Amino acid sequence: MRRTFYKLLGITLGALMCLHANSQEVNRSVTISWPFSSGTAGQTAVFADGDAEFFSSDYVTIGSKIFYKDSKFFSKDVTFTRFEPRMKLLSSAEDGVIAFHVKQKNGLTFTPSFISFDCMRFGTGGGRFDVKWRSSDGTVTVLQTGIIPGRDNNFDENVDEIVTHSEITITEPVSASQGEGVLELYLYSLDPGKQVGVANVEIVGQLVGTIVEVPVYSLGVVSSPVAGGIVTSSPVGSSFDQGTELTVSAANNFGYQFSHWADADGVKVSADNPYSFAMNGDVSLAAVFTPVNTFSLSLGVTGGAASYMVTPSPAGTMVDGISKYEEGTSVKLTAASNSILSFSNWSTGETSNELTLTMNNDVDLTAVYSVVDYLVGWDFYKSGNGGRVADFVSTVDNESSALVLRNVDGTVRTWLDKSIVSASGYEGKGAAVNWQNLDDKYYYQISFVATGYTDIRVSAEMLFNYNAYSVQKCEYSLDGDNFVTLGTYEMSTAKVWYPQTFSLPADVNHASKVYLRWIPDYTSSKVGTVSANDGTALAAIFVTGTATVYNDGIAPELQSNVPATGQDNASASGKIVLNFDEKVKIADGVSVSLDGKVLTHSVVGKTITFSYSGLSYDTQYSFTLPANTVSDLAGNTLTEAITISFKTMTRPVVTKKKFDFVVGVDGDFKSALAAATAASSSGKRFYIFFPNGQYDIGANTGDANQMTTISLPNVSYVGENSEQVVLYNKAIQESINSTATIYFTDAASNVYMQDLSLLNKGDFRSGSFTGRFVALWDKGDRNIYKNVKLLSNQDTYVSGTKRNYFETSDIHGTVDFICGGGDVFFNDCLIYLENRSGNCVTANASSSNWGYVFSNCIIDGFDINNGSYRLGRPWNGSPQTVFLNTTMKQLPTAEGWGDPMNVVPSVYAEYNSTTASGGVVDLSSRRTSYTKDATTVTLNPVLSESQANSYTLENVLGGSDNWMPTYATEQVPAPSITISGATINWDNSDYVLCWAVSKDGVFQEFVTTNSYAVPQGTSDGVKYTVRAANEMGGLSPLSNEVTYSAGSGNAVVVEQATSQVIDVQYYSLDGVQLSANQRRRGVVMVRTIYADGRVVVAKILNRD
Repeated sequence: MRRTFYKLLGITLGALMCLHANSQEVNRSVTISWPFSSGTAGQTAVFADGDAEFFSSDYVTIGSKIFYKDSKFFSKDVTFTRFEPRMKLLSSAEDGVIAFHVKQKNGLTFTPSFISFDCMRFGTGGGRFDVKWRSSDGTVTVLQTGIIPGRDNNFDENVDEIVTHSEITITEPVSASQGEGVLELYLYSLDPGKQVGVANVEIVGQLVGTIVEVPVYSLGVVSSPVAGGIVTSSPVGSSFDQGTELTVSAANNFGYQFSHWADADGVKVSADNPYSFAMNGDVSLAAVFTPVNTFSLSLGVTGGAASYMVTPSPAGTMVDGISKYEEGTSVKLTAASNSILSFSNWSTGETSNELTLTMNNDVDLTAVYSVVDYLVGWDFYKSGNGGRVADFVSTVDNESSALVLRNVDGTVRTWLDKSIVSASGYEGKGAAVNWQNLDDKYYYQISFVATGYTDIRVSAEMLFNYNAYSVQKCEYSLDGDNFVTLGTYEMSTAKVWYPQTFSLPADVNHASKVYLRWIPDYTSSKVGTVSANDGTALAAIFVTGTATVYNDGIAPELQSNVPATGQDNASASGKIVLNFDEKVKIADGVSVSLDGKVLTHSVVGKTITFSYSGLSYDTQYSFTLPANTVSDLAGNTLTEAITISFKTMTRPVVTKKKFDFVVGVDGDFKSALAAATAASSSGKRFYIFFPNGQYDIGANTGDANQMTTISLPNVSYVGENSEQVVLYNKAIQESINSTATIYFTDAASNVYMQDLSLLNKGDFRSGSFTGRFVALWDKGDRNIYKNVKLLSNQDTYVSGTKRNYFETSDIHGTVDFICGGGDVFFNDCLIYLENRSGNCVTANASSSNWGYVFSNCIIDGFDINNGSYRLGRPWNGSPQTVFLNTTMKQLPTAEGWGDPMNVVPSVYAEYNSTTASGGVVDLSSRRTSYTKDATTVTLNPVLSESQANSYTLENVLGGSDNWMPTYATEQVPAPSITISGATINWDNSDYVLCWAVSKDGVFQEFVTTNSYAVPQGTSDGVKYTVRAANEMGGLSPLSNEVTYSAGSGNAVVVEQATSQVIDVQYYSLDGVQLSANQRRRGVVMVRTIYADGRVVVAKILNRD
């Protein structure tokens, strides 16, 4: 069956009754072309000069088992429309066809003589084409079979033939078409998730005959309402010759059902669907749809089960993130179990793991599971073909535990992904299939922390297909080098799973690290079909034990603290951080204060954090955590107090000054840059402010590709709110050097940017990834970004060769989205991986002293990234990239780092990487060796404490001018405001540039005095807030709110202070703190901590 993807909307009715021009004899060669580059339905043909007048219609249809994937630019100016199958295409059939329809005018016949098209496979070995021509009389002529498209990663950019260009000269007799003829490309031998592209389709043929005058009528078909469904017609078009047989079809959208066809007057014409008729006059039809009731189904799990263990059939339709069904739908729920998790019951009381519901109301249901004591487990349900993070973990220590395929020298490779999601499993189970060369001796290995467990056992299943060693050994080690055999798998029959369970000896109890591997006995015989590759498969790995509390009898020891004892330049608003040598807890009811303010603490793993704000500058302070308040998880208590003495930084007095330009008030961004240029000769800083709003700077200040280039030094670009101030462009042609939303040249130094977003709409969250679209390209020196969001996919941020500093900023992307040279320090930033597997964070090209330094950053993103991305790959120069104290909410592959592009790296390393819950990330499988051409280097992927301590801000960015960017980012405290009559007052500060006043959340103006007069005529009940700007223009958090009352005399109304959020923690209902991956679904307690000491606890229901 074919489906036509064409929607005829709003075609104006009005009898198009007309006659073709005077009879005309035709005998000519014609050329019909489809560039076929947009990646969507509805693409039409382009005709050679003068040929279009001889044709009445053209369109494209595709089979029901394939869909339009996207548009993909490859190289040599070829852009493909890519197709992907909904299910495996085994053979050449109509449900996999791409059909190009063309119909000449009445009285003419068309005979094709030549066919050509470009095609390409993308990352797959599958995909074939058969080519056929279907004449109007139904005769089908096979033109060519078994065309194998070229593969994108098999070509070199310098090779001329980068795509398969198929040319078919038709020598066999082909029936001349008196009506519609169709070129059919039959796609087959292609798996779901794989793509094949087609482009530049051309048909050359001969037109012969005399155009016959015939009436032509118009067709208009719409959906009513538009949201009700999609209407199609066959053949496709809006005008047709008299007598043409037409069929219109209506496909309802979710939440609607088809009712009938109605004419222009709303009169019912037919209830048939499809509906066929002959065109004997103008026709206007509406497919009338009526709404049906829909209900939500919310499913949760308990006991540590994965959400995918409960499956509904049929699956619901997602509406605003909620699974919904039409009224009356019967839904069968199935709750699966595994070796560690057993289904117990539904929250409604039923105990069968299968439950059938009739959706006549909203349903909120939980599957209750019981769980045995376990450490880690892999069920291979989700996708993953290398460095696969455990699917199930019971402790934060093992959140980074991963399965790798490696050889004895530590080289890591990927396996064939036979997970349930990617391949529907392998012989009935989700699995990994080795498929490396047998002679290279690759084997499977995991590692985990056994602290808190005894009586440890491991179970797993093995299978072979094609070729394998008949005996596979399961071995353990406590050091990763010396392994002892636990038992063996003896395999004799292909495609049969062999399960085994082995008990580990007592020396594994409470071990800080345990290694397990499944390795062939290379002295055993080979079995199966002769093949170069190892066909060994591994499935259902579960490590269980008996949970016990491990007590070493030693109290925790403080390893480091921030601020450092004796530090004389501490921030006036920041955090006191205590890092211990083991996981800690703090006694209930402990109250700690600083400068008379009670501090709120948070505990994550080995770290206790106290947030503070509003200290005085150039002042000595002492922080004390009393004795007997900190202990390890076994209860061993630190009996000594912890005292930290520090001094806050010295700040110069700031001369009061309003912002120079408010965009949208004083003019547009183009005018702001012109004003800054005019003022630049003074050498003084120029301040530009952006109130909340969307700013299309690509259109306003961009070039032909919407890139805005700025060469102005000493400019502050400050937004009202980074979420609500968005400067964007939409570059047309992808490139690394012509697409930037903002490009700061090497003349644009001493730039300060805060509280705004830079967005390149080139392909960001468009559903496709079409190339390099830069949000920020910065060649300047001493440039600072605080609370800035950079939003794109590939090459989001490109650095120059100088110094940049990022603080509490977000950088989103997919591939190499932080790339370039220079020394760049990322302090407390969020690195966010967009929705794509196999991403890479950095591509460093530094030849400088330090390269990229990520300090106290968070790596997060879409779940598809967990275990699939890499921290970086070397680009040019002598690349250096380090990650210090990184919280990895999404974990990279076990090897961590990618292959070199042009050079080998100089430093690729981490220090103290932790999971979202504070567990130590396992770095034992991190890559150590890199080879490019004839150069090989061996690097230590783990920094020592002394090495990590050398990556200070002073060392990395200080330079010869002792640059210290944190002096510029130091935020002045939010003012505390009162209102008396029509005057709002607050304390003056020598460190404030000016104050920003807002009314009901909308910016009003800047003032340089510590008071504000409410304008006459202001309505009662209006709420005001004030923010203070530091010397760079960066705004403080909001002040408290005050409410103006015109008739209240001198009455003062002060609302609850609005304070900055310091930390957000998540807990289960039984009080267990949750990691990011554990709080995706179900009821969660959220504990929000504010800078003013408030703690707000709320209960939420997560349905995603």
